[in-house]
Amino acid sequence: MRYLILLLLLFPFEIFASDPRPLIMVIGENSSMPIRGEEPWTRLLSEKHPEWKLVNRSDWNRVIVADVEIPGKKKSKVYPGLLPQLEQTLGNLEPDLILIVLGINDLRSGVRAQQSLAKTGRGLGELLDALKKDPRSAAAALAVVTPPSVFEAKLDQWSKEPFAQAEQHSATLAESFRKEASQRGVAIIDAHGFTVQQREQGQEIMNSGWMIRYGMVDRFGTWMTEAIESIGPKAKDAKAFSNWLALHEAKGRIDELLFATGGGEPLTSKLDPVIVEQKAVEEPPQPNEKKKKKKKKKK
Repeated sequence: MRYLILLLLLFPFEIFASDPRPLIMVIGENSSMPIRGEEPWTRLLSEKHPEWKLVNRSDWNRVIVADVEIPGKKKSKVYPGLLPQLEQTLGNLEPDLILIVLGINDLRSGVRAQQSLAKTGRGLGELLDALKKDPRSAAAALAVVTPPSVFEAKLDQWSKEPFAQAEQHSATLAESFRKEASQRGVAIIDAHGFTVQQREQGQEIMNSGWMIRYGMVDRFGTWMTEAIESIGPKAKDAKAFSNWLALHEAKGRIDELLFATGGGEPLTSKLDPVIVEQKAVEEPPQPNEKKKKKKKKKK
């Protein structure tokens, strides 16, 4: 055992020319991003599966087809479209599994007024075709996550107008997503069906009406992790990944020994980084919060 410990200390994971773990890329919007310090569902996936690399390329307010500008009282708000940004989103990475987690912002009434749900559905099909043709993603497994069901009864006063009739429209868009994905042989993770089922059982996942917040993040994350496990991302170099797993398991056993004997910091904390890239965008403050800040300044 002491020789194995010495070997791991002298030759950590840097002995691999490159990290052989399967790379999962999440391409999403609000639901896959941190909100006011609260980590999204992706946290549970990375914690349970350190043998997978996770890159979160989600963007706040993202829609599928093209940029949508909605006029406001003081200034317009832009919802960026993914299709024009696909080149930038993929970057120089070659993922093994790409999760498309979109659709919530496409349900906003202002977005629907400019881009119909039918156009959004076709846009998803164009996105899948583009990913299949791009040399960086052509070999990747693809999975489409249907948009969760909006729950209008839970919408607050600032969300009722933007998401008017979105509960009904979310079912329509989810069906469109299923159709576009199945026509192309792409895996479907039915988040819409899951949230509807949970609601019928008295467990409301969409506890803010259109977003997953607080304790429900863990419930949703656990379900998403199980769905991704059923797909099982495959490593490009199976032999190198097998060696990585053997080394990882050996380090785990040594960690148990170090913990039992008080022998220092676990090796896995040093040698097991999980890549997570995401824009740390906080949820925009609500109107009443802005007023409170102004009052504080006057004092």
